[in-house]
Amino acid sequence: MPPYVPVNVAPTLRTAETKDVPRIAAVIISAMDFSPHWTSRYPYRKQFPDVHRHQTEERIADYVKKSKDGICVALVSEVEIEVEVEVEPNAPTTENLLLKGGAKDKRRKEKQHIKEIVGVAIAQLPGTFVEPMTRVIKRTVSEGKEGEEKGKDTAQQNAPSPPFRADGHLERAKAFGAEFGPAKKRYFDVPYGNNQLYIDFMAVDPSYHRRGIATQLMEWMLELAKREADAKAVTLFSSPMGMGLYKKVGFEEVGCVTVKLDGDW
Repeated sequence: MPPYVPVNVAPTLRTAETKDVPRIAAVIISAMDFSPHWTSRYPYRKQFPDVHRHQTEERIADYVKKSKDGICVALVSEVEIEVEVEVEPNAPTTENLLLKGGAKDKRRKEKQHIKEIVGVAIAQLPGTFVEPMTRVIKRTVSEGKEGEEKGKDTAQQNAPSPPFRADGHLERAKAFGAEFGPAKKRYFDVPYGNNQLYIDFMAVDPSYHRRGIATQLMEWMLELAKREADAKAVTLFSSPMGMGLYKKVGFEEVGCVTVKLDGDW
Protein backbone atom coordinates (compact mmCIF):
# COMPACT_ATOMS: atom_id res chain seq x y z
CA MET A 1 0.00 0.00 0.00
CA PRO A 2 1.29 3.52 -0.77
CA PRO A 3 2.10 5.71 2.28
CA TYR A 4 -0.83 8.03 1.57
CA VAL A 5 -4.60 7.95 1.23
CA PRO A 6 -6.37 9.58 -1.73
CA VAL A 7 -8.80 12.23 -0.53
CA ASN A 8 -10.14 13.59 -3.79
CA VAL A 9 -9.15 11.65 -6.90
CA ALA A 10 -10.70 14.21 -9.27
CA PRO A 11 -7.50 15.46 -10.95
CA THR A 12 -6.59 19.08 -11.56
CA LEU A 13 -4.19 20.25 -14.25
CA ARG A 14 -1.42 22.85 -14.19
CA THR A 15 1.86 23.60 -15.92
CA ALA A 16 4.98 21.94 -14.54
CA GLU A 17 7.55 23.84 -12.49
CA THR A 18 11.22 23.17 -11.78
CA LYS A 19 10.44 21.92 -8.27
CA ASP A 20 8.23 19.20 -9.82
CA VAL A 21 11.05 17.50 -11.73
CA PRO A 22 11.84 14.71 -9.20
CA ARG A 23 8.18 13.74 -8.83
CA ILE A 24 7.54 13.88 -12.59
CA ALA A 25 10.54 11.61 -13.15
CA ALA A 26 9.25 9.18 -10.52
CA VAL A 27 5.85 9.03 -12.24
CA ILE A 28 7.45 8.40 -15.62
CA ILE A 29 9.78 5.70 -14.31
CA SER A 30 6.95 3.80 -12.61
CA ALA A 31 4.61 4.16 -15.59
CA MET A 32 7.20 3.16 -18.19
CA ASP A 33 7.79 -0.18 -16.49
CA PHE A 34 4.77 -1.27 -18.55
CA SER A 35 6.17 0.01 -21.86
CA PRO A 36 8.25 -2.35 -24.04
CA HIS A 37 9.78 0.71 -25.68
CA TRP A 38 11.23 1.87 -22.35
CA THR A 39 12.13 -1.51 -20.85
CA SER A 40 13.94 -2.53 -24.01
CA ARG A 41 16.09 0.60 -24.13
CA TYR A 42 16.85 0.59 -20.40
CA PRO A 43 17.09 -3.08 -19.40
CA TYR A 44 19.46 -2.34 -16.49
CA ARG A 45 17.34 0.36 -14.84
CA LYS A 46 16.71 -1.86 -11.79
CA GLN A 47 20.42 -2.56 -11.33
CA PHE A 48 21.27 1.15 -11.60
CA PRO A 49 18.25 3.00 -10.18
CA ASP A 50 20.23 6.13 -9.29
CA VAL A 51 21.56 6.47 -12.83
CA HIS A 52 18.11 5.84 -14.25
CA ARG A 53 16.51 8.45 -12.00
CA HIS A 54 19.24 11.02 -12.63
CA GLN A 55 19.07 10.64 -16.41
CA THR A 56 15.29 10.87 -16.39
CA GLU A 57 15.32 13.94 -14.15
CA GLU A 58 17.84 15.66 -16.42
CA ARG A 59 15.65 15.06 -19.43
CA ILE A 60 12.52 16.33 -17.68
CA ALA A 61 14.38 19.38 -16.34
CA ASP A 62 15.32 20.24 -19.92
CA TYR A 63 11.67 20.00 -20.99
CA VAL A 64 10.55 22.24 -18.12
CA LYS A 65 13.18 24.81 -19.09
CA LYS A 66 12.03 24.69 -22.70
CA SER A 67 8.44 25.15 -21.58
CA LYS A 68 9.46 28.47 -20.03
CA ASP A 69 11.07 29.41 -23.36
CA GLY A 70 7.86 28.70 -25.27
CA ILE A 71 9.26 25.66 -27.09
CA CYS A 72 7.12 23.02 -25.43
CA VAL A 73 4.35 22.60 -22.88
CA ALA A 74 4.74 20.43 -19.78
CA LEU A 75 1.48 19.63 -18.03
CA VAL A 76 0.97 17.77 -14.75
CA SER A 77 -2.14 16.20 -13.25
CA GLU A 78 -2.58 16.37 -9.47
CA VAL A 79 -4.88 14.78 -6.92
CA GLU A 80 -5.34 15.64 -3.26
CA ILE A 81 -3.96 13.04 -0.85
CA GLU A 82 -3.72 12.62 2.91
CA VAL A 83 -0.30 11.99 4.45
CA GLU A 84 1.05 11.61 7.97
CA VAL A 85 3.92 13.90 8.93
CA GLU A 86 5.94 14.15 12.12
CA VAL A 87 5.59 17.44 13.97
CA GLU A 88 8.58 18.86 15.84
CA PRO A 89 8.37 18.28 19.64
CA ASN A 90 8.44 21.99 20.45
CA ALA A 91 5.76 22.96 17.99
CA PRO A 92 3.24 25.29 19.71
CA THR A 93 0.30 22.92 20.09
CA THR A 94 -2.31 22.71 22.83
CA GLU A 95 -0.87 19.35 23.87
CA ASN A 96 2.60 20.79 24.39
CA LEU A 97 1.33 23.81 26.31
CA LEU A 98 -0.32 21.51 28.88
CA LEU A 99 2.87 19.59 29.63
CA LYS A 100 4.11 20.32 33.18
CA GLY A 101 6.98 19.72 35.57
CA GLY A 102 9.80 18.52 33.36
CA ALA A 103 7.65 16.35 31.13
CA LYS A 104 9.44 15.75 27.84
CA ASP A 105 7.90 16.73 24.55
CA LYS A 106 7.12 13.79 22.30
CA ARG A 107 7.08 13.71 18.53
CA ARG A 108 3.59 13.34 17.24
CA LYS A 109 2.14 12.53 13.86
CA GLU A 110 -0.31 14.80 12.15
CA LYS A 111 -2.47 14.21 9.07
CA GLN A 112 -2.18 16.75 6.29
CA HIS A 113 -3.74 17.15 2.86
CA ILE A 114 -1.34 17.85 0.01
CA LYS A 115 -1.37 17.83 -3.79
CA GLU A 116 0.46 14.94 -5.44
CA ILE A 117 1.46 14.75 -9.11
CA VAL A 118 0.08 11.54 -10.62
CA GLY A 119 0.29 12.21 -14.35
CA VAL A 120 2.30 14.18 -16.90
CA ALA A 121 2.11 15.09 -20.57
CA ILE A 122 4.85 16.92 -22.48
CA ALA A 123 4.57 18.20 -26.04
CA GLN A 124 6.61 20.27 -28.47
CA LEU A 125 4.64 23.27 -29.71
CA PRO A 126 3.99 24.10 -33.37
CA GLY A 127 6.43 26.53 -34.92
CA THR A 128 9.40 25.30 -32.87
CA PHE A 129 10.69 22.50 -35.13
CA VAL A 130 14.02 23.62 -36.57
CA GLU A 131 16.23 22.31 -39.34
CA PRO A 132 19.32 20.23 -38.52
CA MET A 133 22.22 22.44 -37.45
CA THR A 134 24.42 21.33 -40.37
CA ARG A 135 21.90 22.78 -42.84
CA VAL A 136 21.58 26.00 -40.85
CA ILE A 137 25.35 26.45 -40.88
CA LYS A 138 25.56 25.98 -44.64
CA ARG A 139 22.89 28.60 -45.22
CA THR A 140 24.01 31.31 -42.82
CA VAL A 141 27.82 31.43 -42.61
CA SER A 142 30.49 32.63 -45.01
CA GLU A 143 32.77 30.19 -46.82
CA GLY A 144 35.60 30.71 -44.36
CA LYS A 145 33.37 30.39 -41.34
CA GLU A 146 31.73 27.32 -42.83
CA GLY A 147 35.08 25.61 -43.21
CA GLU A 148 35.92 26.52 -39.64
CA GLU A 149 32.64 25.01 -38.41
CA LYS A 150 33.25 21.85 -40.45
CA GLY A 151 36.64 21.53 -38.81
CA LYS A 152 35.02 21.77 -35.41
CA ASP A 153 32.49 19.13 -36.42
CA THR A 154 35.29 16.78 -37.52
CA ALA A 155 37.16 17.29 -34.24
CA GLN A 156 34.02 16.59 -32.28
CA GLN A 157 33.37 13.42 -34.28
CA ASN A 158 36.91 12.17 -33.61
CA ALA A 159 36.74 12.92 -29.87
CA PRO A 160 36.32 9.88 -27.62
CA SER A 161 32.68 9.14 -26.84
CA PRO A 162 31.52 9.36 -23.22
CA PRO A 163 30.57 6.02 -21.65
CA PHE A 164 27.01 4.96 -22.41
CA ARG A 165 24.56 5.24 -19.53
CA ALA A 166 24.79 2.24 -17.21
CA ASP A 167 21.04 1.59 -17.15
CA GLY A 168 20.79 1.40 -20.94
CA HIS A 169 21.68 -0.90 -23.81
CA LEU A 170 23.85 0.76 -26.45
CA GLU A 171 22.90 -1.46 -29.38
CA ARG A 172 19.19 -1.14 -28.62
CA ALA A 173 19.53 2.63 -28.35
CA LYS A 174 21.17 2.69 -31.78
CA ALA A 175 18.46 0.43 -33.19
CA PHE A 176 15.71 2.65 -31.82
CA GLY A 177 17.36 5.73 -33.28
CA ALA A 178 17.77 4.06 -36.65
CA GLU A 179 14.06 3.16 -36.79
CA PHE A 180 12.31 6.01 -34.99
CA GLY A 181 14.23 8.87 -36.62
CA PRO A 182 13.22 7.99 -40.20
CA ALA A 183 9.71 7.01 -39.05
CA LYS A 184 9.14 10.39 -37.38
CA LYS A 185 10.37 12.15 -40.49
CA ARG A 186 8.18 10.06 -42.80
CA TYR A 187 4.93 10.07 -40.82
CA PHE A 188 5.11 13.42 -39.01
CA ASP A 189 7.83 15.85 -40.07
CA VAL A 190 7.44 15.64 -43.86
CA PRO A 191 3.62 15.88 -43.88
CA TYR A 192 3.27 18.46 -41.08
CA GLY A 193 6.67 19.99 -40.30
CA ASN A 194 6.21 23.04 -38.09
CA ASN A 195 2.44 22.58 -38.12
CA GLN A 196 2.31 19.75 -35.60
CA LEU A 197 1.99 19.50 -31.84
CA TYR A 198 4.23 16.53 -31.07
CA ILE A 199 3.54 14.71 -27.79
CA ASP A 200 6.82 13.33 -26.48
CA PHE A 201 5.70 12.02 -23.05
CA MET A 202 2.44 10.92 -21.51
CA ALA A 203 2.55 8.92 -18.29
CA VAL A 204 0.31 8.20 -15.30
CA ASP A 205 1.28 6.71 -11.92
CA PRO A 206 0.15 3.04 -12.10
CA SER A 207 -1.69 3.50 -8.77
CA TYR A 208 -4.03 5.87 -10.62
CA HIS A 209 -4.62 3.98 -13.84
CA ARG A 210 -8.19 3.74 -15.18
CA ARG A 211 -9.37 6.88 -13.38
CA GLY A 212 -9.60 9.15 -16.41
CA ILE A 213 -6.33 10.95 -15.77
CA ALA A 214 -4.67 10.02 -19.07
CA THR A 215 -7.85 10.87 -20.96
CA GLN A 216 -8.00 14.30 -19.31
CA LEU A 217 -4.35 15.00 -20.16
CA MET A 218 -4.84 14.02 -23.80
CA GLU A 219 -8.06 15.97 -24.20
CA TRP A 220 -6.30 19.06 -22.85
CA MET A 221 -3.52 18.60 -25.41
CA LEU A 222 -6.07 18.30 -28.20
CA GLU A 223 -7.78 21.49 -27.02
CA LEU A 224 -4.40 23.23 -26.94
CA ALA A 225 -3.79 22.20 -30.55
CA LYS A 226 -7.13 23.73 -31.56
CA ARG A 227 -6.05 27.04 -30.04
CA GLU A 228 -2.67 26.98 -31.80
CA ALA A 229 -3.14 28.66 -35.18
CA ASP A 230 -0.24 26.74 -36.74
CA ALA A 231 -1.32 23.27 -35.58
CA LYS A 232 -2.67 21.03 -38.32
CA ALA A 233 -2.08 17.75 -36.48
CA VAL A 234 -1.28 16.26 -33.08
CA THR A 235 1.35 13.53 -33.41
CA LEU A 236 2.86 10.90 -31.13
CA PHE A 237 4.40 7.44 -30.95
CA SER A 238 2.36 4.98 -28.90
CA SER A 239 3.38 1.78 -27.16
CA PRO A 240 0.91 -1.11 -27.51
CA MET A 241 -0.56 -0.35 -24.08
CA GLY A 242 -1.53 3.19 -25.10
CA MET A 243 -3.28 2.45 -28.39
CA GLY A 244 -6.73 2.03 -26.87
CA LEU A 245 -6.59 5.40 -25.12
CA TYR A 246 -5.30 7.31 -28.12
CA LYS A 247 -7.88 5.87 -30.49
CA LYS A 248 -10.59 6.61 -27.91
CA VAL A 249 -9.75 10.34 -27.94
CA GLY A 250 -9.57 10.52 -31.73
CA PHE A 251 -6.11 9.51 -32.92
CA GLU A 252 -5.68 7.26 -35.94
CA GLU A 253 -2.82 4.87 -36.61
CA VAL A 254 -0.72 5.89 -39.62
CA GLY A 255 2.14 3.41 -39.31
CA CYS A 256 3.93 0.86 -37.18
CA VAL A 257 7.59 0.82 -36.11
CA THR A 258 9.18 -2.44 -34.97
CA VAL A 259 12.64 -2.55 -33.41
CA LYS A 260 14.42 -5.90 -33.11
CA LEU A 261 17.94 -7.08 -32.55
CA ASP A 262 19.28 -10.47 -33.58
CA GLY A 263 17.95 -13.02 -31.11
CA ASP A 264 14.79 -11.07 -30.23
CA TRP A 265 11.47 -12.81 -30.57
